[in-house]
Amino acid sequence: MPSVIKNKFTHIKEISPGDYAVMVGGRVGKDGIHGATFSSEEFHEGSPATAVQIGDPFTQKKMLDFLIDARAHLLYRAITDNGAGGLSSSVGELAEISDGCEIELAQVPLKYAGLQPWEILVSESQERMSVVLSGENLQKFLDMAKKYDVEATVVGKFTNTGKFVAFYEGEVVADMDIKFLHKGVPKMKLKAEWNGNLDNEGYKEREIKVKDLSEILKKILSRLNIASKEGIIRKYDHEVQGGSIIKPIMGKNRDGLSDGAVIKPILDSKEGVVIGCGICPKFSDIDTYWMAANAVDEAIRNIICCGGKFEEISLVDNFCWPSPLHDKFKAAQLVRACKGLY
Repeated sequence: MPSVIKNKFTHIKEISPGDYAVMVGGRVGKDGIHGATFSSEEFHEGSPATAVQIGDPFTQKKMLDFLIDARAHLLYRAITDNGAGGLSSSVGELAEISDGCEIELAQVPLKYAGLQPWEILVSESQERMSVVLSGENLQKFLDMAKKYDVEATVVGKFTNTGKFVAFYEGEVVADMDIKFLHKGVPKMKLKAEWNGNLDNEGYKEREIKVKDLSEILKKILSRLNIASKEGIIRKYDHEVQGGSIIKPIMGKNRDGLSDGAVIKPILDSKEGVVIGCGICPKFSDIDTYWMAANAVDEAIRNIICCGGKFEEISLVDNFCWPSPLHDKFKAAQLVRACKGLY
């Protein structure tokens, strides 16, 4: 995302009462319902199959191309995806800026008939977006959508009533205060107790008495966590339009795993983006603080080795955790991991 387009900062979202809420991209179905809650709980035999989104990469690609063009023309004021929570989250999130919204769920395009209003409201998808349009740009946006063969539908308007209101065929099916929607959930308070003993005998460096380590080294290198991932990488399209400059596999035979890569998002540009990663879950057996710190250290070193600049690095952490609700030590480990990231 460019930081500035036509002298306007792109991170600033301005929404006024009367602006239109428009859904763009794939239609709504029963897939992706409760996906966000499903991803935050333990997987079990009763987990709903409908929580998993059914992807449509062709629709997603057309939508992205269209939205990039519309962005270049400054047609929309704000945008957010219909991931976790679907329209309830995307429009509800944007409605905090204007302090209210009204949605008509009967106008939402569906994959098939038979969805309940609440299902239309919360169904999630990564190839659906919600955008904010002024009355002046609405028709220009819809016309451009037709040119790209992308479905774009007005599903509501933003207000300043302080309310999130959803209708179905004119009848109110949801009515909540915006403040409650964003700040009404009580904060969970957990107790953490750290009693980690880093001087434990099991964690001390052991004396290696083997003289010939070559066979042991071969066994270590053959482990699936360490061995070359070439067979997996080549199953996927890692050369989209030849945009990868430093590739995810390297070495003399192009069969060694690289933890850093450089891609060229704009093919006719000389600028690239460096991507690196770091992960060391076994360190959590000793201390989650150093597990997190080492993951950050590894990711940064991989980026630097590919030519990245330290002062321009942005980090994203993504981890799952055992439930700390009734375990003070697990809660403490989570706190220490966050401190390690910080």
